[in-house]
Amino acid sequence: MGDAVLNLASAGLRKIEPELRRKVMALGERMADAGATHGILGRDISVLSRAARQAAAKDEASAGAAARSWTREIMKVLSSLGQKAKGQPAIALNQEVGAVREDLVLGELGRLFPCKDGYRILRQPYLRDASGSIARDAQTRQSRRLDFVVYRNRRVVRALEVTSRGADKVGQMAKETRIRQQGGNFIKDMESGDLLHLPRTLKTRVYRIQ
Repeated sequence: MGDAVLNLASAGLRKIEPELRRKVMALGERMADAGATHGILGRDISVLSRAARQAAAKDEASAGAAARSWTREIMKVLSSLGQKAKGQPAIALNQEVGAVREDLVLGELGRLFPCKDGYRILRQPYLRDASGSIARDAQTRQSRRLDFVVYRNRRVVRALEVTSRGADKVGQMAKETRIRQQGGNFIKDMESGDLLHLPRTLKTRVYRIQ
C-alpha cells in the first residue's frame, strides 16, 4: 500500500509540473518583462517540485504532505504573477490562475476518491431541478455551477467550490442556497446521463487555496 501511494504521488508531481510550466509560460507572455518572469518562475517551480519529490521518496505520510505543500507554494508563485498585471491582462491572468487552481484540486480529489473504488468526479455541473432542467435563481435569474461534485453508486458524497483565500463568495453561496430551496437539488452526469440528487444535509464546501 505504501509503495502504491508513493508511486501515485511521484507520478502526480511529474504530471503536474509540465502543465504548470506551460501555463506559466502563457502567463509570462502577457508581462512586459516576460523573459525575467520565465526565468524566476521556472526556477521556483524546479526548486519546489524537487523538494516535494525528495519528501515523497521518504514515506507515505511525506508523500501526501509533499503534494499538498507543493500545491500551496506553486499557487503563491502564480498568484504573485497575477498581482503584477493590471486591467484586462489581470482578468486573463486570474482566469488562468483559477484554471490551475482547479486542476490541482482535481488531482487531489482523484487521490482521495479514486475511480478504482467506484468514485466519479464531475467538473462544473449545473444545479438542476427534478426534471433535469437547469435551475435558475428566482432573484437574479442566473444558473449555478458547482466546481466539483463527487459521487459513487449514484450517491453524492462531496460538493466543492474552489477559490482563492481572499475571494468573496457570499453572493454566490447565497444564490446557490436560494436555487436549492427552490428545488434545484440535482446535478447530471453528462457522460452517463445519470440525474443525481443532492441531499439536503450535503452543503457545498468552499475550499480556499492561495
